[in-house]
Amino acid sequence: MADPSVTRLGLHLRSGDEMRRIGIGLLSGAGGYLSGAVAGYLLVWTFSGNVHDRELEAAMTGAYIVGPAVAVVALALALALGGRRAESR
Repeated sequence: MADPSVTRLGLHLRSGDEMRRIGIGLLSGAGGYLSGAVAGYLLVWTFSGNVHDRELEAAMTGAYIVGPAVAVVALALALALGGRRAESR
């Protein structure tokens, strides 16, 4: 009988592992976006010298710059590292 594992892109995946890794990656990306957006907002709010529209600057930087950057990093790390299991011997 054939081995039930599937080889894709050099990864040795068993049934269900691929969807699990994608799910973990998406959840990590969403969590990374939220934490990055909040951190970006707080950093800009704290250190910006802009007095005219500091709140808007902080919100836009958090939502469109820092949040997506942290989400991409979290997604990449989760897909690269998440869902790995030790091979049975």
